[in-house]
Amino acid sequence: MVLTQAENSFTITKMRGDDVAATSTFKHVSETAQKSFGKLAVNFANYPQLAETNQLCGVIATSYVEAKDSNNETLTSADATVVRLTSQYEGSPFELSFTFGGKPSDLLASLSSVGTGNFAQLETSLYPEISQLKSDSGMLKLDWDNTDTHIEAEFNFDLPLSTFKDEEVTGNFELKLD
Repeated sequence: MVLTQAENSFTITKMRGDDVAATSTFKHVSETAQKSFGKLAVNFANYPQLAETNQLCGVIATSYVEAKDSNNETLTSADATVVRLTSQYEGSPFELSFTFGGKPSDLLASLSSVGTGNFAQLETSLYPEISQLKSDSGMLKLDWDNTDTHIEAEFNFDLPLSTFKDEEVTGNFELKLD
C-alpha cells in the first residue's frame, strides 16, 4: 500500500508487485476540518489488537447492476458493496476491506468466498503472513440504519494460514462520511 499526499488531496494505491491493483483519491472539498470519519477496533487471535481508534479514513461504494436480454427485459439484478477502511496499526498503514453482495443496510453478509463471492481482506506491512489474504469464512453484521455514506458493523472472519491454525479476526467499525 502506497499513501501519497498532494496540496488538496491524498491517494491510497494498492500494489500487487509492480502492478497497480486499486487506487482511491480523496480530495479536499471544504474548509471545515474533519478529525475523524469513524472508529475501528480489531482483535486478532495471535497478533496484537488494534485498540479502538478514531483515526480512520474510508470509502463506501455500492453498485447496482442489471442483466438484460435482447428485448431489453431485465433478467436479474443485484447490489454489491465495497467498504475500505484505512488507519494505522503499530505505526504502519493498515487497510481492512469488505466486499459483499447487497446494500450497507442489509442485516447480515456472509463473508464466505464459497458461493457468495463475499470476502474480507486486510493489509499490513508489519505481518506479511496475514496481509492480502482473503477470508475463508466469517460474518459481517450490519446495522439496519446504515446508508451509502454511514455504515456501522461488527465482523468476524478467519484468515487461512499455512504456519498454524487459521487467524481469527473480530471487531467493529463505524464510518461516517456525511
